[in-house]
Amino acid sequence: MIDISKPKKPEEIIEKSRYCNVVNGNLNNLYCDQDTALKIFFPRVFQGLKPIGLYRIFEDIDEKERDSCKLAVNYDVK
Repeated sequence: MIDISKPKKPEEIIEKSRYCNVVNGNLNNLYCDQDTALKIFFPRVFQGLKPIGLYRIFEDIDEKERDSCKLAVNYDVK
């Protein structure tokens, strides 16, 4: 399992998006910052991790790094 919880540094974002290069095709992220189940129950089961379904991922990647990274298509499903 790869932890792709919300990175704190730009270098971590790039590293984690490179891990996702194994995905064939689009990497879709459906998120909702108001999902009660993810906010309450996920942290109880997986302590210390934040589910990616609560926020957009892999957006803050520099243009020069984008060729080596897997970018996500983020959908807000409110």
